[in-house]
Amino acid sequence: LLRIYKIGKKNDTRIITERIWTASMMDDAISRPVLYNGMVIVSDKSGFLYAFDFKNGKNLWRFKTKGPIYGSVRLVGESTIVFGNTKGELYLLKVTRKSYKVVWKKQIYPIYSSPTYLRENETLYVACAIKYREQWIVTKNREKFKGHILNIPDKDYVYIEDNNFFTKIIHH
Repeated sequence: LLRIYKIGKKNDTRIITERIWTASMMDDAISRPVLYNGMVIVSDKSGFLYAFDFKNGKNLWRFKTKGPIYGSVRLVGESTIVFGNTKGELYLLKVTRKSYKVVWKKQIYPIYSSPTYLRENETLYVACAIKYREQWIVTKNREKFKGHILNIPDKDYVYIEDNNFFTKIIHH
């Protein structure tokens, strides 16, 4: 089940939560949902991507992939999203409230993280599992770093967390 809550302050000392709606899914959602054009777009561990109406939770459409989706969907342009699954399928979809269209599908290494898109140079970064429980990021200069992409605060740097829990700054 997917449950959407509204969380806010009633007064200075009390926080209230109100369930807005509940929707059925094939499995648990462990990623962050994307809100776009009145839709809640979210994936689940069974490999489905869903679009629900933000106001009432009505299932607008559902897309099946071949593997579990652990990372979040990323909005990378007007009505365009990107996401991957643990079978190594990386998808770019055009989405509307009525339907979706697969723009392309690339077969790469297993994806357990969320893709990151840098609009300034139109570059998509994806961390893939090449070995068991290890993820690698390859920069434009073919440098390899084990870890996860954390944040892109500006157009010049990508922040990467490695398995020793410290951050490296890589100029790309």
